[in-house]
Amino acid sequence: MYNKVKPVSSESQSFKSDSEYSNSNLKIIDLLGSEIHSESINIAKGTNRKTIHTNNLSTRIYLIQLNLGYKHFVSKKFIIVR
Repeated sequence: MYNKVKPVSSESQSFKSDSEYSNSNLKIIDLLGSEIHSESINIAKGTNRKTIHTNNLSTRIYLIQLNLGYKHFVSKKFIIVR
């Protein structure tokens, strides 16, 4: 996985994977560790794009955590600026 930090309004996040993962778990947490959102997703090999609805999020830095099974865990930062 490749990570980039960039400001987001309410668009989508993209990430790349060199493998496929079924039943992965995506979580959005704030820097205080509070879970904002959680859902199961499937990740395809190559570039993936996931729309994240951020209209209800306050200005701050959040983490997207991808649990790709027992061995893979990835965090990606994004910033909401209102």
